[in-house]
Amino acid sequence: MRMKYLFFSFFFCLGALCVNVSPLEAREKRQRISAQEYYSKVQEAHTKKNWKDLLSYSNRLQRYYLKTSFGREALYFQGVAFFHTGDLEQANEKFSLYLQQELQPKYFDEIMQYKFAIADKFYQGEKKHLFGWKKMPKWGSGKDLSLKVFEEIINTLPSDEMAMRSLYAKGKILEGYMDYRESIETYQTLIRRFPKSELAIESYIAIGGVYLKQCNPKRQDLNLIGLAEVNAKRFQEAFPNEKRIEKVNTTISQMKEIYAKGLYEIGQFYERTGKPKASIIYYSKIVDNFPETPSAKLSQKRLLKLGKK
Repeated sequence: MRMKYLFFSFFFCLGALCVNVSPLEAREKRQRISAQEYYSKVQEAHTKKNWKDLLSYSNRLQRYYLKTSFGREALYFQGVAFFHTGDLEQANEKFSLYLQQELQPKYFDEIMQYKFAIADKFYQGEKKHLFGWKKMPKWGSGKDLSLKVFEEIINTLPSDEMAMRSLYAKGKILEGYMDYRESIETYQTLIRRFPKSELAIESYIAIGGVYLKQCNPKRQDLNLIGLAEVNAKRFQEAFPNEKRIEKVNTTISQMKEIYAKGLYEIGQFYERTGKPKASIIYYSKIVDNFPETPSAKLSQKRLLKLGKK
């Protein structure tokens, strides 16, 4: 009897190998339940927030019934399970696959909310797997993926509040990358689309900050001050009673002082090296162009000492 069982097992395994199916897969195939039954288990796991079972059942449903509507919906539930178990990259991939395969996606709104949450988590500092490999530690920056998903939301839902928040986050990310031109354009897009929003106010302030970051005392680009003043004027016109306009005005004052201080240091250099006429030129330029700055007051003192009123 034992020999008969071994003989049967051997040929069963051999047959499974011939059709490229493992014994485990063959047994699973015999025990497989219908798509509807799997879908019911998926729904039950989702309702109970049992993410481990949700992933397991949705994996099987997607694997065995890929071409059915249940199989396509399984991609959504896989994404949900991955999201709640902390694998944000996989979650985003599954959500994107689901959207690609469905002409009228049943879970479109839910997916866009999940995608925004994924982008926001990476924006806030969540790490992703190195090189995109699941087995690698989560040490990599997620900002690039965050930026990509924010842009997807901006293009897909241009008038939605999530697009507004995505625009602001995109501006901040680009600002961090020192892509100042694109950053300012992103903030300005937010202002145009959502002109009376709280984030429009924050965008005016952020634009002023980006102009400030570009100020270099060694490169006297006064156009930046002009652009900052235009931004402040538009802010004042859009929000005439907004007290935070002072932040933008303070930023402009800081920009002027950066340039004035740069000129003052050159004037000091010429004064130290015995070239008072050259130093007077720079001190005078500061007084004329940046009269309200601390450096202008210092320059006036130097001019008096050098005999130039």
